[in-house]
Amino acid sequence: MPKRRKRFLKKGIFLVSLFFAVTGLAAVYAVKNEIAGWSIVPNISPQSLARELAIRQKDIVLFDVRTEAEFLGGHLANAIRVDPAIKDEAFLRRYGDRLAGKTVVFYCRTGVRSTRLAYRIEENLKRMRLAEFYNLAGGAYRWKAEGNPIVKADVDE
Repeated sequence: MPKRRKRFLKKGIFLVSLFFAVTGLAAVYAVKNEIAGWSIVPNISPQSLARELAIRQKDIVLFDVRTEAEFLGGHLANAIRVDPAIKDEAFLRRYGDRLAGKTVVFYCRTGVRSTRLAYRIEENLKRMRLAEFYNLAGGAYRWKAEGNPIVKADVDE
């Protein structure tokens, strides 16, 4: 193979590699920024939540941010199911008056949907004079995996 062709191939491979490296870094940066926006919603571990529920259950409001089928399959005791796509205004209109002075915990299966909802309504939650609000780290999946109780919903619920 002539030298000229070898140099061309090396440059081509280098440029293709550089292209993929740059686009890969750009994608990682975009995802990191998206997740960083969510990180302002504080997390509570299943262990800490279980401890808090044992001490002051009446002061904690749990919101299950999953589908009805997921909720019926099992949820944390006394949780209120909220549709993951609920509009901010609808959530605040429906539940806002119950939350003053309370600790609010959002959860879903693994923590993504609940974090998104908490993030969307965060400013309004702060104005409601909540004691605190959290996302359950690892969601219902981690809650159950750590041996905490899950209750099944009645069909009439």
